[in-house]
Amino acid sequence: KDSGGAAKCSSCPEQNPQSVPGSTAVGDCVAAVFTITFSARVLMSRAEFEAEATSAAYISGVATALGVAETSVSIVSVVEQSTGRRRKLLLTSVVVETSVIVSARLAGAVAGRITTDNLN
Repeated sequence: KDSGGAAKCSSCPEQNPQSVPGSTAVGDCVAAVFTITFSARVLMSRAEFEAEATSAAYISGVATALGVAETSVSIVSVVEQSTGRRRKLLLTSVVVETSVIVSARLAGAVAGRITTDNLN
């Protein structure tokens, strides 16, 4: 950290040119990063989900559940779906396509945490 308390960034060396989003140390530089993509169904409308607080809470929750930084998680797309139920009631949900960027070293462990139980 610099004298003002802000994180200092270091450039990655040529042999390991990439780092996971949010990292600041040379030790975080890796030769390869992986993008893991998955879809999750959330029971709310697209407008409700896209409210800033809701989408931010989703990203925070996914990051916590997967053990990664929030800056590693991004929402790729949000698609609203309505399904008919008895007596013509509609159940509205969104399918949220989500991507997570991780180092090659962590990819298997993070992918293993993408379960319904862990994300709920």
